Amino acid sequence: MRLIYYILAVVCICFGNAAAQSFAADSGVNTGDKTANFAPAANADAESIMKDAVINIIKKGPDLERKPEPTYDNTDGKVIGFKIIKGKVVFDDDKDRKILVFYDDFSISKGMDNLVRCKMRIYVLNDMTERLNNFGFKLIWPEISTSINLVKVNPGVKTYRDIMLLGDGCFSMDKNPTIEVNRCRVKGKTEEECAGAVKWFRNMK
Repeated sequence: MRLIYYILAVVCICFGNAAAQSFAADSGVNTGDKTANFAPAANADAESIMKDAVINIIKKGPDLERKPEPTYDNTDGKVIGFKIIKGKVVFDDDKDRKILVFYDDFSISKGMDNLVRCKMRIYVLNDMTERLNNFGFKLIWPEISTSINLVKVNPGVKTYRDIMLLGDGCFSMDKNPTIEVNRCRVKGKTEEECAGAVKWFRNMK
């Protein structure tokens, strides 16, 4: 009887070792097979996987491609300047290009704090053939003023800045302001020549 139990015990031990070896082979662990598939190590391979993903995005991502900057051709000009001399219309020389400043979308309101507010959109139309690289100016009305600074004002394009002013001086803005130019830089002109081309345009609409 003891012999039978001994034989059964040996059979169970052998069966257990076989099952353990079979499990190891299926999971790819400790099999001695160099071609077995191993699960990637969490810390070591995750970093390399992320690097590969980033490299693929940089190589293939269309959104990351640098788009060419649009060109602006203002050879013909957008503004026709003229004067009336002795009842005759005399057009300005085409080379005498202007930088026009004006405002639109003007509105006045008074808040619960009893402060007068006026909102407007200040436009700059660079009618030169070159980009206005840096343009800083001050608009001075009888009772109120504001300063504007713009960069890269492209030729033939209206560039604007929305502003809000406070005070009763808003009621004096129906008059033409004085333009005080602080900075005016454009290719091919001195700063004085650039500043001399700045004119206030009264929008009649």
